Amino acid sequence: MKRLKRKNQPPKNKGGRPKGSTGASKYTPKFIEKERVALEKWAKDKKNFWIGEFAVERGYYRQKMSEFAEESEVFSETLKTVKQIQENRLVMLTLAGKTNPAMSIFALKNVAGWRDKKEMEVEASEDLKKILEKVREILPK
Repeated sequence: MKRLKRKNQPPKNKGGRPKGSTGASKYTPKFIEKERVALEKWAKDKKNFWIGEFAVERGYYRQKMSEFAEESEVFSETLKTVKQIQENRLVMLTLAGKTNPAMSIFALKNVAGWRDKKEMEVEASEDLKKILEKVREILPK
């Protein structure tokens, strides 16, 4: 069976990329290091507190920084530090009354792993109570 060629499609290399494409990413180790340095510099400015804004300013989406962190241990450590700075700034802005507390809590839950504390009351079943009584009888006093 003969495969039909689609019209207006650029010719492809064996790997499926358009001919003339090297397949090389612009996100080279050198590029990632450049972004790491820029992120450190950006984080030092106290008016900056939202990491997603950095990514948008640099022309990519926030998830791309996680991909950089997978490629570079140094970028990963920098990103962790900047996330801590982000968390601290959000808390301090909220405590100073400069941001909406509900929005800050929402942001911290989404980007810093904050969770509501859930208290659970556990009642022991009758069987468990009987077992504990027997254990207490066996243990030396």
